[in-house]
Amino acid sequence: MDGDSTPTAEVDLRVAQLQHALTSRIVVEQAKGMLAERYSLTPDEAFELIRLAARSNGLKVHALSNSVLSSPRQTPPIILDLFTTLPRKSLAPARAVENVFRQINESFLKLDHPRFICEWLRHVVHRGD
Repeated sequence: MDGDSTPTAEVDLRVAQLQHALTSRIVVEQAKGMLAERYSLTPDEAFELIRLAARSNGLKVHALSNSVLSSPRQTPPIILDLFTTLPRKSLAPARAVENVFRQINESFLKLDHPRFICEWLRHVVHRGD
Protein backbone atom coordinates (compact mmCIF):
# COMPACT_ATOMS: atom_id res chain seq x y z
CA MET A 1 0.00 0.00 0.00
CA ASP A 2 1.13 3.53 -0.60
CA GLY A 3 0.89 6.70 1.47
CA ASP A 4 -2.58 7.43 2.82
CA SER A 5 -4.08 4.18 1.59
CA THR A 6 -5.27 1.96 4.42
CA PRO A 7 -7.33 -1.21 4.24
CA THR A 8 -10.24 0.63 5.87
CA ALA A 9 -10.09 3.50 3.37
CA GLU A 10 -10.00 1.06 0.46
CA VAL A 11 -12.98 -0.87 1.85
CA ASP A 12 -14.92 2.36 2.42
CA LEU A 13 -14.20 3.46 -1.14
CA ARG A 14 -15.33 0.11 -2.54
CA VAL A 15 -18.52 0.18 -0.46
CA ALA A 16 -19.28 3.69 -1.74
CA GLN A 17 -18.68 2.57 -5.34
CA LEU A 18 -20.97 -0.44 -4.92
CA GLN A 19 -23.66 1.69 -3.30
CA HIS A 20 -23.49 4.14 -6.23
CA ALA A 21 -23.76 1.25 -8.72
CA LEU A 22 -26.78 -0.15 -6.86
CA THR A 23 -28.50 3.22 -6.76
CA SER A 24 -27.83 3.76 -10.46
CA ARG A 25 -29.21 0.31 -11.26
CA ILE A 26 -32.42 1.03 -9.35
CA VAL A 27 -32.97 4.24 -11.35
CA VAL A 28 -32.43 2.42 -14.65
CA GLU A 29 -34.78 -0.42 -13.65
CA GLN A 30 -37.52 2.05 -12.68
CA ALA A 31 -37.16 3.91 -15.98
CA LYS A 32 -37.32 0.62 -17.87
CA GLY A 33 -40.53 -0.25 -16.05
CA MET A 34 -42.12 3.11 -16.83
CA LEU A 35 -41.28 2.91 -20.54
CA ALA A 36 -42.29 -0.75 -20.77
CA GLU A 37 -45.67 0.07 -19.26
CA ARG A 38 -46.14 3.26 -21.27
CA TYR A 39 -45.36 1.71 -24.68
CA SER A 40 -46.19 -1.98 -24.12
CA LEU A 41 -42.54 -3.01 -24.42
CA THR A 42 -40.70 -5.88 -22.82
CA PRO A 43 -38.17 -4.83 -20.16
CA ASP A 44 -35.35 -5.73 -22.57
CA GLU A 45 -36.86 -3.59 -25.33
CA ALA A 46 -37.33 -0.69 -22.90
CA PHE A 47 -33.69 -0.92 -21.81
CA GLU A 48 -32.53 -1.08 -25.42
CA LEU A 49 -34.57 2.06 -26.17
CA ILE A 50 -32.94 3.90 -23.26
CA ARG A 51 -29.50 2.61 -24.21
CA LEU A 52 -29.78 3.56 -27.88
CA ALA A 53 -31.19 7.00 -27.07
CA ALA A 54 -28.40 7.63 -24.56
CA ARG A 55 -25.64 6.53 -26.91
CA SER A 56 -26.97 8.42 -29.90
CA ASN A 57 -27.07 11.62 -27.83
CA GLY A 58 -23.80 11.20 -25.93
CA LEU A 59 -25.52 10.67 -22.57
CA LYS A 60 -25.08 8.16 -19.78
CA VAL A 61 -27.85 5.57 -19.43
CA HIS A 62 -28.26 6.59 -15.79
CA ALA A 63 -28.68 10.28 -16.66
CA LEU A 64 -31.31 9.55 -19.29
CA SER A 65 -33.09 7.18 -16.91
CA ASN A 66 -33.21 10.03 -14.37
CA SER A 67 -34.89 12.17 -17.04
CA VAL A 68 -37.55 9.50 -17.54
CA LEU A 69 -38.24 9.38 -13.80
CA SER A 70 -38.26 13.16 -13.35
CA SER A 71 -41.12 13.55 -15.84
CA PRO A 72 -43.45 10.62 -15.12
CA ARG A 73 -46.17 11.84 -17.47
CA GLN A 74 -43.96 12.81 -20.38
CA THR A 75 -41.27 10.82 -22.19
CA PRO A 76 -38.03 12.74 -22.80
CA PRO A 77 -38.00 13.94 -26.43
CA ILE A 78 -34.82 12.03 -27.37
CA ILE A 79 -36.44 8.75 -26.34
CA LEU A 80 -39.77 9.61 -27.94
CA ASP A 81 -38.10 10.63 -31.22
CA LEU A 82 -36.13 7.39 -31.33
CA PHE A 83 -39.17 5.30 -30.41
CA THR A 84 -41.33 6.86 -33.13
CA THR A 85 -38.68 6.54 -35.87
CA LEU A 86 -37.12 3.19 -34.97
CA PRO A 87 -38.91 0.03 -36.06
CA ARG A 88 -39.81 -1.99 -32.98
CA LYS A 89 -37.99 -5.01 -34.39
CA SER A 90 -34.70 -3.13 -34.20
CA LEU A 91 -34.85 -2.85 -30.40
CA ALA A 92 -34.06 -6.53 -29.85
CA PRO A 93 -31.41 -7.34 -32.51
CA ALA A 94 -28.99 -4.56 -31.55
CA ARG A 95 -27.95 -6.47 -28.45
CA ALA A 96 -27.59 -9.68 -30.46
CA VAL A 97 -25.18 -8.02 -32.91
CA GLU A 98 -23.11 -6.64 -30.04
CA ASN A 99 -22.94 -10.14 -28.59
CA VAL A 100 -21.47 -11.41 -31.87
CA PHE A 101 -18.74 -8.75 -31.74
CA ARG A 102 -18.12 -9.57 -28.08
CA GLN A 103 -17.69 -13.26 -28.95
CA ILE A 104 -15.21 -12.36 -31.70
CA ASN A 105 -13.22 -10.23 -29.26
CA GLU A 106 -13.21 -13.04 -26.69
CA SER A 107 -11.94 -15.44 -29.34
CA PHE A 108 -9.10 -13.03 -30.13
CA LEU A 109 -8.24 -12.89 -26.43
CA LYS A 110 -8.05 -16.68 -26.25
CA LEU A 111 -5.64 -16.61 -29.17
CA ASP A 112 -3.61 -13.94 -27.40
CA HIS A 113 -4.30 -11.74 -30.42
CA PRO A 114 -3.68 -7.99 -29.93
CA ARG A 115 -6.55 -6.79 -32.15
CA PHE A 116 -10.16 -6.17 -31.29
CA ILE A 117 -13.23 -5.62 -33.42
CA CYS A 118 -14.79 -2.30 -32.51
CA GLU A 119 -18.46 -2.86 -31.69
CA TRP A 120 -19.64 0.70 -32.27
CA LEU A 121 -18.13 1.09 -35.74
CA ARG A 122 -20.94 -1.01 -37.15
CA HIS A 123 -23.41 1.74 -36.23
CA VAL A 124 -22.93 5.39 -35.24
CA VAL A 125 -25.20 5.25 -32.18
CA HIS A 126 -22.96 2.76 -30.40
CA ARG A 127 -20.33 5.18 -29.13
CA GLY A 128 -19.31 5.35 -25.45
CA ASP A 129 -21.55 4.73 -22.43
